[in-house]
Amino acid sequence: MKKDKLFIKEKPVIGMIHTNHTDEESSLQLAQREIEIYQKYGVYPLIENYFGDDDDCENILRWMQQKHSDKIYGLNILGDIYRSFELAEKYGVNFIQIDSVWGHFHRAEYSVNEDNVKDFMLRWNAHT
Repeated sequence: MKKDKLFIKEKPVIGMIHTNHTDEESSLQLAQREIEIYQKYGVYPLIENYFGDDDDCENILRWMQQKHSDKIYGLNILGDIYRSFELAEKYGVNFIQIDSVWGHFHRAEYSVNEDNVKDFMLRWNAHT
């Protein structure tokens, strides 16, 4: 995939997959169903650990790599930018969303600053 043209559409639609589960379905089963719907309509899935955890995201990414490695998909591990890049590299993720969350997190632990963003961009040969 050409790095300079990741998204085919001029205004891509990105759909969040917030990892979660119900009594009837696991987070992977819910994500599989939702991702299939997104892809049917040209929506790019972004997998996030908002209601779940890193393991939920990794299970979904593993499935994406096995079943949809030719598709565009993204990742956001809230509160752990390092883990986002690690999983992105491991599972062929095409883009990463970075959130800076303030309030209930400790600043030094979870905040975005120029040094860590610059480091990530260089380390993973990322581009905008």
